[in-house]
Amino acid sequence: MRVRVVGLSLGLLIGGAPLSGQSIFGSSGIGLPMEALDGRARALGSFGIGLQGPTILPSDPAAAARVLLPTGVIVAQPSWIDLTEDSGGDHRYFQGTRFPLLGLAYPAFSGILTVHIASVFDQSFEGERTVDIALGGTTVPATDRFVQDGSVSTLAAGYARMLGPRTAVGVSLGRYSGRIARTLIRDYGDVTGLGPVEPYASSGAWRYSGESITGGISTELPGSVHVAASATWSTRLDATATGSTEGAGRTYSVPLQLRVGASSALTPGLTLSASAVRADWSVADDDVGGASVVRTVLGVGVGVELSQARLLGREAPLRLGFRRNGLPFSLRGDGAEQAFSGGLALILNESNGVVLATTDLAIERGRRTGGTITEEFWRGTVSVQLSAF
Repeated sequence: MRVRVVGLSLGLLIGGAPLSGQSIFGSSGIGLPMEALDGRARALGSFGIGLQGPTILPSDPAAAARVLLPTGVIVAQPSWIDLTEDSGGDHRYFQGTRFPLLGLAYPAFSGILTVHIASVFDQSFEGERTVDIALGGTTVPATDRFVQDGSVSTLAAGYARMLGPRTAVGVSLGRYSGRIARTLIRDYGDVTGLGPVEPYASSGAWRYSGESITGGISTELPGSVHVAASATWSTRLDATATGSTEGAGRTYSVPLQLRVGASSALTPGLTLSASAVRADWSVADDDVGGASVVRTVLGVGVGVELSQARLLGREAPLRLGFRRNGLPFSLRGDGAEQAFSGGLALILNESNGVVLATTDLAIERGRRTGGTITEEFWRGTVSVQLSAF
């Protein structure tokens, strides 16, 4: 089933008909990675680890130990994408909006309890192509329309606490969940001389399940240097056919994901941050099948933050960043995503030096490539964080 889906996706891309969804890379492997990051991390080109200050990002479970008050964050992420296929010269435009993260943190049991609902993979893809079909001894035109809709997310609960004044640890237990539905409709339209021809339709749905555990540690080093590391281990990800779906279920190996990050104050009010991630997705090569290219993912990101900037008389930290990350699955050749980013924070409410409400904004200009396929995109991220609610 997976080989047929990816083959059809390529055919729809080359066929020259409208394309929509989040990305064509969502049709390969188990989808396009969706990182659960807030506006600050996105603007700094970060993978969500090693940033100074309290955060409640799933990728850095120890950072929640520095949260002082009950805190919640919600993130929205619109994207505008231009796709080109070099060999055929095709050009498409599509857009969509995701909500990659909802996080909560609450002080309890001498530490911080956390809950995250986070996106992991997006699998939305839609397209059409025109084909010639032999029907009743006559070759007639038909239109294939393929719709794939779904995603994989995690629901995780965790705990973090300080071990002394400098070092924090955290752990979270998560469960993967999600559903993907696929539909193929072949419409023959009005076939002269053959009378009405009923469209052909095939559809199916699969549910995803699995478990994960993420552990992390962070500490403050002399010289105002903050460092952090985390790792996520997962069970196999099961895709179970539901209802009357034709086709067997599948199971996918999920690699150990390793992350490191650091940030340091270069001067008062100016902070440099850097982070890296690694995951060997080649362990899923046999599970995905030969139609998708599977590889080890390596990613790096760097950013700077000017915390003393002001806008309209209010504190508004400015941020710039760059990151490059491999894509674990690609339709053709090596897949990678890189982006330049920028953004700012709007401090909405502050009391005694503690930020109680803030909006973080980020905009990225980037590119995803895989063989002859290129997607250039603008991606916005808006996150709202509230404390002491």
